[in-house]
Amino acid sequence: FLVEDVYWGTYGNPMSPEPGDRNVPLTIIIQQHSSYYLRGIVGYLNLTEYFRDSLTGDNVSTAQGIAIEQENETGDVIPYGSFYLTFRLDISDKATKGVYTLNLRLTYYALNSSGYYEGIPKDLEVSVSIPNRAPDIKKTEPESTTVTIYVGGNETFSVEAEDPDNDTLYYKWKIDGDVVGEGENITNFTYVPTHDDIGTHSITVEVSDYDLSSSYTWTVNVENRGPEITSVEPSSATVTIIAGDNKTFSVKAKDPDNDTPVSYTHLTLPTTERV
Repeated sequence: FLVEDVYWGTYGNPMSPEPGDRNVPLTIIIQQHSSYYLRGIVGYLNLTEYFRDSLTGDNVSTAQGIAIEQENETGDVIPYGSFYLTFRLDISDKATKGVYTLNLRLTYYALNSSGYYEGIPKDLEVSVSIPNRAPDIKKTEPESTTVTIYVGGNETFSVEAEDPDNDTLYYKWKIDGDVVGEGENITNFTYVPTHDDIGTHSITVEVSDYDLSSSYTWTVNVENRGPEITSVEPSSATVTIIAGDNKTFSVKAKDPDNDTPVSYTHLTLPTTERV
């Protein structure tokens, strides 16, 4: 007998389980290396502490062998043919990623010229993997995915993440796809836009365990604000000036984005003569 494949899931339908999952199918595909027809194949999978049979809770799980190639209605495994067994297991929530070696014992009946006889049980080693899991991003700041920042201002972006397998995490920050910061402890990034940044940008953080990664993206709108007039003289919007007199007009302004200098433009009103 030769173990051809082992995977979580039913036959032809692989899946990726996690620690703590219950009633998870585990399929083992085996090829027999004999010239006999086999039937009545039963597999007994001896489990380690992190696995239990879903039905009984025991450390031994049982499954029937199903022929993949068949030549008759009895479903016998043909000479040098393959079969599969699907076990139903509970995975402990304390299981960690990695490869676990389990023992599989096969019992079966083989056909010779006298009929079917009970074959010699066969023990096989089976390697079962608990896959790696990607980091989980728990919290982001700002919480909104759309952020507005004004030229001259700043915004700090931060993330809190955990790895379900307790792997070391690596953070990578990008603006419009370009890396602007990275490292194992770089959990935040402060963006200080300039006039050249006016427009829409994306800020993305990728959190990796050096194998799998998770990411989060903010859409950032960088805007410029116009100057604000803080005082004017005269304060009234309507001013009367007697012919021959003069009046001084003044204004004070500031820019909310601290742009300097603030430019002032003097507009001269047209003169109307009356005869």
